[in-house]
Amino acid sequence: MNFKFLKVFTVVIILFFSLNTKAGMITENWQAEVSFTDSTGFTVGQLVYWSVVYDNSSLVMHRFDDATGAVEYTWDASCPGTWCVDYSMFADAIFETSDIYNAFAANIPVNFSGSDQNITNYSRTYKQTNGANYYDYIKDDFHFYVSTYGNGGYFEMFMRDGDNNVDTSRQIDVVNMKLAEPVPEPSTLAIFALGMMGLASRRFKRN
Repeated sequence: MNFKFLKVFTVVIILFFSLNTKAGMITENWQAEVSFTDSTGFTVGQLVYWSVVYDNSSLVMHRFDDATGAVEYTWDASCPGTWCVDYSMFADAIFETSDIYNAFAANIPVNFSGSDQNITNYSRTYKQTNGANYYDYIKDDFHFYVSTYGNGGYFEMFMRDGDNNVDTSRQIDVVNMKLAEPVPEPSTLAIFALGMMGLASRRFKRN
């Protein structure tokens, strides 16, 4: 068997996938520091965590009708077009923010309840051509907006005062936003794989 050909073929396959997996579904784990809170569920200086999954090759994101779930509006960053000059990515996103939401919900004042005050919903992330990433969510009684531009933002829970029948909210502001667990770039994984192949090759020759 031609092991030299096999090694070259394997290297080509690894490099092909490392280049092409830069685009596609990715997961980011974020943390930030609470700089302000009017909810008893948080303290200033506390670290909060959330994660997001999205397609970083997407050029389309949506806004949905709160009552029907139907697509209400579509943003498209494809060129030529209205948005492509300023934005390089639009994507619908899946967020995991249960720890933050539950901290709000567990500390709602007496006689208050969560309140759906929105007529539209979205769960999205988008990137400007200057490299800044934005993460934006609003559905039912929960809303947040955070960005790498300024490295912060806010999380907010909408609620209703049952005694006075008044809609209100509780909010935390966050700063020093950063990736909690950076994911290795595909190119880094490719370099690691090539190194392991080199070690295996040397061992094979010795045998």
